[in-house]
Amino acid sequence: MRRIPESPRIRDMRLTSSGLKRLFMTRRTSSLPRASFYRWLNPKPAGRSLPRRVARRLPEEERRLVRSALHDDRFVDLPPAEVYATLLDEGKFLCSISTM
Repeated sequence: MRRIPESPRIRDMRLTSSGLKRLFMTRRTSSLPRASFYRWLNPKPAGRSLPRRVARRLPEEERRLVRSALHDDRFVDLPPAEVYATLLDEGKFLCSISTM
């Protein structure tokens, strides 16, 4: 990713509305991609972001059931797709293959 050097002139241009117009025109005439330009213009604040929690995640108890089924002696060396098919044949549905 190319970086535009921060100069006092560019910093001053960002502070004025006419400067913003000039800055946008500069981006258009340069070969800098639009996404890189806006990322540079509005950088993310420094610091660690918290990992997002997936809303459709299995509850902890169901996760334990799936893990215990996968760690069962007869399924230890099988891929999740085969475990899923075997459990379905037995009439048990724990979760989808991709969740396993």
